[in-house]
Amino acid sequence: MAIFNNPPFTETMNTSVIKAPPMLLAAGLLFWGWQTDQIVFSVLMAAMLEASHWLKFRWAISDREFNRISDFSSILFVIIIVYLFMTQSIDGIFTILQWLPFIFFLIVLAQVYSHHGRIKLSALFISLRRKSAQAAGRTITEVDLTYPYFVVCLLSASLGSHRSLWFFAGLCFLSAWALWPVRPGRYGLRIWGPMLVLAFGLGYIGQLGMQNLQSAVEGMVLAWMDELLWRNRDPERVTTAIGSIGRLKLSDRIRLRVDAPNKLTTPLLLREATYNIFNLGIWSAHEPAFTFIDPEVGGTIWTLNRAATPTQRVTISTYLKNEKGMVPVPHGTRQISDIAAVGIEKNPYGAIILDMRPGLVRYRATFDAESSYDAAPTPTDLIVPDQYRAEIAQVATRLGLSGKAPKAAAEAIKDFFKQNFRYSLIQRGRYAGSTPLADFLMNSRKGHCEYFATATALLLRAAGIPARYAIGYSIQEYSALEWQYIARARHAHAWALAYIGHHWEVVDTTPAIWAGLEDASAPWWQAFFDLWSWGSYRLADWRYSDVNNGDPTSLLWLLVPLFAILAWRLYRSERVSRSKDLAQTEPNRCPRRGEDSRFYLLVDRLGKLGFVRRQGETLRAWIARIKLDGSTPPIGPILDLHYCYRFDPKGIDARQRQAMNSMVETWLEKMKV
Repeated sequence: MAIFNNPPFTETMNTSVIKAPPMLLAAGLLFWGWQTDQIVFSVLMAAMLEASHWLKFRWAISDREFNRISDFSSILFVIIIVYLFMTQSIDGIFTILQWLPFIFFLIVLAQVYSHHGRIKLSALFISLRRKSAQAAGRTITEVDLTYPYFVVCLLSASLGSHRSLWFFAGLCFLSAWALWPVRPGRYGLRIWGPMLVLAFGLGYIGQLGMQNLQSAVEGMVLAWMDELLWRNRDPERVTTAIGSIGRLKLSDRIRLRVDAPNKLTTPLLLREATYNIFNLGIWSAHEPAFTFIDPEVGGTIWTLNRAATPTQRVTISTYLKNEKGMVPVPHGTRQISDIAAVGIEKNPYGAIILDMRPGLVRYRATFDAESSYDAAPTPTDLIVPDQYRAEIAQVATRLGLSGKAPKAAAEAIKDFFKQNFRYSLIQRGRYAGSTPLADFLMNSRKGHCEYFATATALLLRAAGIPARYAIGYSIQEYSALEWQYIARARHAHAWALAYIGHHWEVVDTTPAIWAGLEDASAPWWQAFFDLWSWGSYRLADWRYSDVNNGDPTSLLWLLVPLFAILAWRLYRSERVSRSKDLAQTEPNRCPRRGEDSRFYLLVDRLGKLGFVRRQGETLRAWIARIKLDGSTPPIGPILDLHYCYRFDPKGIDARQRQAMNSMVETWLEKMKV
């Protein structure tokens, strides 16, 4: 590449490009480095770009070399996307957006040091390169990438972890700096400045509104998705929300109803599935093969384990979306009864699949919470994944878990989370340089139940205790309306299981206040939806009940709103005296315009003559279809006067009406039956 002291322009080009003012790119890069903790790289990159303003020479970079630089940047972009999605899953999109200034730096650097100072669009879009080659003698479109690159820096900075009012202030300042060279010349600073401040103020208010709108839309979408997918839990794997940014939302829809003979003194955990392999936010089960269980005589009792005598029982009501689905049961469930299922299956990890018609299902679970019938631990239950091993080992060493007995180690882990962590559904960090779980343990120390359950299971494994990850529902909300316990979608819960003393024990380290915090954020209209849900449940109970164990008169309450609506309609309707009948009130009715037209006598006569008018057929179409004798007077003029009399707002005068009546009489005289 040749070096020129003065940049010549040897091609025809578009010269109406406005370049960014000096130091703007440097400020944008420094702002990005500050927000994303890449300050060292941003300083070096800013120095390399801004040095072009003081150097007197430029390189003669050809179009082909620009194309190669652009292609290299594109390939680098694709490689980074693939790598980040393989290592960080969907959360890698935030890292990709943060790295955009890195990815496009080389092509911007080539532009500012080129003898043109701009770049052809064909370098950015392969589809334009052939057109550019054929456009000899035509104007070649060129662009300046400094302003777009500045916008990319601001976009990447917005994904940083230092979100505060200083971020918004810096964003406003840099935006004003960038807009100053392109402001309208006829407006002075006294007008342009206040208008810019007003725009920033409206932008700030607008983003708050969009934030609230996003929150509302997310809630609705998640409620719909929860409605569609909540029953389709997979016994082989489950994707957690570990690493998700923003507020984790679940709907208030009631999913389960639990009738317990005695008041619950502690939350009752109903488990759906258990997993023992964790990797990149996903828990899975190793060889979760299901086996069929034969029912007892009568076909409504299914014994899962005969090893112990159960001490407790609850009746659970839930819904099946399909003919087969996992159902929640308490730990230590020995028997499922009072249900006419086609079949029941179980796997070694305690998951139960029910096979019966979709809809409402009710079953009784007999259990002993102190017992466990899950399969014995395997070496898989002690594995700590490599990407979390360093942080887990560091915490385990700090707690001295290796020197403690299993029971004492489990208690130490419980105390560690109880004293140092808090519950939160909102995650704002971007986890630069670490995994979300490591950030939870070492930095933020706040998260939802999936963080606590996963970290607890891995810490138990680091202490040499086999551990698994369980999901289900926490039953603790009592409904005075239904006289039983209920579980909403937001009561979905996760906890750890530890193999201590030759049986599996529940180790739930999520702060006990989590349910109260979520209940406090419930909307004021929740009671109305609960009433509707109860009505739907009672109706489904009557519809799907295999055995009529209840009193059907309990459904009479469903008639209450119908009677209320009927009473209101009767109250609002017109009332007349009992002494008046329909015949007396009919003359007072205001007739519709044109009802007294004598043309209807003609219509009646045609009917008697056998000309049937089709349903929905207009008078004009009917008359046109009728084939009459040539000696019959024409009906068209009479119909025109009838239409004017019937539908024209101006109507017809007395002379026209007399003419219409006369023509009708003449026609009737000719067509006597």
